Amino acid sequence: MGAAASADCAAALTARVQARYDRMRELEARFTQRTVSALSPAGDVTTGHVALAKPGRMRWSYETPEPSLVVSDGATLWIYDPAAREAQKLTVGEQFLSGAAFQFLLGSGRIADSFRVRAEGCETQRARLTLTPRVDATYQSLELGVDTASGEARSTAVVDLFGNRTEVEFNELHYDRGLDASTFRFTPEPGVRVIELAAPTS
Repeated sequence: MGAAASADCAAALTARVQARYDRMRELEARFTQRTVSALSPAGDVTTGHVALAKPGRMRWSYETPEPSLVVSDGATLWIYDPAAREAQKLTVGEQFLSGAAFQFLLGSGRIADSFRVRAEGCETQRARLTLTPRVDATYQSLELGVDTASGEARSTAVVDLFGNRTEVEFNELHYDRGLDASTFRFTPEPGVRVIELAAPTS
């Protein structure tokens, strides 16, 4: 595919993805997450259930290999370790990005405005969009594995500033089923140690 055709594909597919996620309010899915770093080149694998909703709300329930929870109502983020009876708390905004680019898709941003986009595999059923931030960010790039017909993102990847890569594959996706607001709230139980953290900066 030539440069012009690739650019046309990137623009068309970006618009399709944007239109799909503009129409929806929330999603739920099963996920498998793999994090590759210099310390773990083979990758650490976790699985669980995720719920995401506009604006900027999320609940990542990790089930294997060890239970843990990451919850945000869009203003406060909690990271809970049941085994250690410890919860980390920090203030975040809608710009906060966790292990998946869905956080951006369910925010208020526009992909074409915020990223330089490169497309690969447009002639196949599942293309890859690589998104590079136009301004300084807390990560190098995002990737979306996208169904070319529907614009649905089936996988994401985030490469951080140290080169660590977090890949998430989604299955059993469901949209707009009416999640209760309590899904995105967390209240530490008595005896849980709470650690206040500083908000991330870009």
